Amino acid sequence: MNKLVCIIPAQEKNNYSKDGDLVSWGQSNLLAWKISQLSEVIGAKNIFISTSSKKIIRFANEKKIKVLKRTKIKTLGDVFREAGNKFKKCDILWANPTSPFISPKTIKKIISVYRKSRPKDGLVTCVKTN
Repeated sequence: MNKLVCIIPAQEKNNYSKDGDLVSWGQSNLLAWKISQLSEVIGAKNIFISTSSKKIIRFANEKKIKVLKRTKIKTLGDVFREAGNKFKKCDILWANPTSPFISPKTIKKIISVYRKSRPKDGLVTCVKTN
């Protein structure tokens, strides 16, 4: 079984909010909430934030979360390839801060199903819209 790492793609501005993944979420923000959920499942030492934002890098450093610094604006495909090259012997769980309702229990189930199926590809969570 490969080691599991989690990558959170995060930016300080996005289509959802001018505050991006740092937008307020209860007493916290979306990024902090996602880190909290994932820490419960896989532990903080296996979490990485992929970003080009200096503000998010400072935030990650405060939370003691490792950063995969993007050197320039890239497509999501480029971000996936870069992570795949860095973590060749690992299973990668991608977790978006903009999906705050995916509970730790659900994340554990996703990981379990993924590992049992041993796909050649990966798993991405999404919501079907019309």
